[in-house]
Amino acid sequence: DTLEVCNGNEVVFYAKGKGGDSNNYFYKWLKIAPQTLGIMEVVGSDSTFVFIPNEKEVEKILLEISDDCQFISDTVSVYFTYKPPLKAAILKSNTMLANDTLICQGSEFIFNAMGNGGNPEKYHFQWFIDDSLYSNDKQFAYQSAVYNKKNLASQTLKLVLSDSCMIPNDTAQISILTKPKLQANIVHQQSILSNDTTLCFGSSITFNAQGKGGDSSNYAFEWYWNDSLVSTNNDINLSLTKGDNISQLSLILRDNCSSPDTFSLDITTLPQLKVSFTAPDTVCSGEIITLTAQAIGGKTSDYLYQWWVNDSFLSNNLNVNTGLIQNIHPSPSLIQLIVSDGCSSPNDTFTKTIFIRPTLDILLTTTTLCANPSSILTATPIGGKGSQYLIEWLDESNAILSTGITFEVTPSKPTIYRAQLTDGCSAEKTFAEIRIDKSPSQLALTASPTQGCEPLAVNFDLNTNYSLTYTTRMHFGTPDSAIGPNGAFKHTYRGGGNYFPRIDFIGEGGCSATINGPEITVYPKPKAAFTFLPKEPKLNNPKVTFNNLSSGADAYIWNIDPFGDFTSFEPEIIFDDSGRFTIQLIAFSDKGCSDTLNDRLYVKDLEQMFLPTAFSPNGDGLNDLLAPELRGYKVVDFSIFNRWGEKIFQSNGQGWDGTFRNNPAPVGVYTYTIQLMDQEGNRRLFSGNVTLLR
Repeated sequence: DTLEVCNGNEVVFYAKGKGGDSNNYFYKWLKIAPQTLGIMEVVGSDSTFVFIPNEKEVEKILLEISDDCQFISDTVSVYFTYKPPLKAAILKSNTMLANDTLICQGSEFIFNAMGNGGNPEKYHFQWFIDDSLYSNDKQFAYQSAVYNKKNLASQTLKLVLSDSCMIPNDTAQISILTKPKLQANIVHQQSILSNDTTLCFGSSITFNAQGKGGDSSNYAFEWYWNDSLVSTNNDINLSLTKGDNISQLSLILRDNCSSPDTFSLDITTLPQLKVSFTAPDTVCSGEIITLTAQAIGGKTSDYLYQWWVNDSFLSNNLNVNTGLIQNIHPSPSLIQLIVSDGCSSPNDTFTKTIFIRPTLDILLTTTTLCANPSSILTATPIGGKGSQYLIEWLDESNAILSTGITFEVTPSKPTIYRAQLTDGCSAEKTFAEIRIDKSPSQLALTASPTQGCEPLAVNFDLNTNYSLTYTTRMHFGTPDSAIGPNGAFKHTYRGGGNYFPRIDFIGEGGCSATINGPEITVYPKPKAAFTFLPKEPKLNNPKVTFNNLSSGADAYIWNIDPFGDFTSFEPEIIFDDSGRFTIQLIAFSDKGCSDTLNDRLYVKDLEQMFLPTAFSPNGDGLNDLLAPELRGYKVVDFSIFNRWGEKIFQSNGQGWDGTFRNNPAPVGVYTYTIQLMDQEGNRRLFSGNVTLLR
């Protein structure tokens, strides 16, 4: 027979015999080791045998029974089949866990017990946490809030498996590592905020979510504004638009594992910034006005005032709630006050348009600047506050002479009179001055000469008995004019006609006058002009005819060098020599005016070139030198070549003496080239042969 047993668990055998002498049964229990050991051992002799099997030591038990009567004993044996050893394991979601298990604060984990081996029908499970028994069920629900009230970072979870059969029991255990508790914080500018925060109206502020503990890889944030979900991002930007208000901002941190954590802020929004000031509607130029700001709301301890006039910042009034403003312009002008507190948004601005009365000014007019004997001065006030005008007339020492709009003066010499205007409002007084002079009794313009041929140089002079310094502007009757200090001018008239000069007189004291001068008559000069034919005469045709093309003339003088003067209208001249000749024509008008024209005439010489066909450089004084004979030409190049084309002589006019390299050249025929320049600069080339004889 085969018996399945638990290794190490006690087994009781009872011997029962039949036949023979039942009163004298003898029992022998034998332990037979596995075949690999081959050991047989007597282990008992009673009818009852208590045995603890061990699979490494015992394969079967043999019972031998005898009775001292029968010669043959009887045996029976039992083979042991051993149950597998117990094996305990901890599972979660059908997955066998490692030694360490990471869980979140406040979470619940269901652990399952799994056993192998032994007697499954008798399995018994025990769950221990840090050696304290908490459950005998196959499934164990671990809750950190229940079993880890001390918030320990690590706990040991142990499973003990028994089956009332196998010895020993088996144990499985894991370490439960508890993540830190979730903690949500609201952060602004890297600082964790307190529970209550006061913020400014309109400010745009960004809050950041900060989480600690739990499963940081699965953080999820929920932002609530007054219990309404407004964002699930890591940060939130709020613009506070309800002043004098308390709101709640809450942040819920989740990680799909730990119990959520909530952090809330009570946010108080300060009242909205408001600012204003009072100012007059109209001010005078340069008037100082004081403006006082009235501001409310925002962060009162940090008020910053900025005063602006026409977009220009008054830096000297920075952070002052009172603005002193002067010299506002133009009109209208815009005064603007901006108040800020470094927190509220937007800043508040208050503007007011102020009209500025025109700048105080005064204009002076007079019946004449040259009193003879008196002059009436009239003041015209402008700008400022007209209802409070005060006009005072002052002399050069600032003594008050009179008041009112008009003032009659009788100066004995050039005198400066001043009109002073005030209005009780404008920052500064205004002045206007005028100088009244006495008119001169003598003013006359003379000219010399008053007529003549062009160009006519005329001297002008102003005669006056004015005792002070004066200036003059001379108008010559042409578009030209000139300025001078004493009335003396000189002008040259270059066109014929009648001219009417005048002079403007301006006295130091203010007197002025325009004086006409005598008429200037300028006679036009004639125009001398002529041509001649032929244009390039030569000695073989030396007659030249002159054509008179002059205008505005009725008499002429020709000066033709070297032939002398001619008075005929168009002379004819025969030139008997070559060269350059000066021709001059003087044309005269009926007023004795003249014009002269000079020109040059070139008579060309005859052009001839002669070179002998042979020469004998033998020193007899006859035909010893080969040289061209020229007329009307100039030698540029004279070259000699031998019969092989080799140049043996070259000059720019000198003759050839029949030598080559200081030795007599052999008798024979030589080639020559002569390059000549004629009288007009043109070049000509001559060539030929010449025979050298000895």
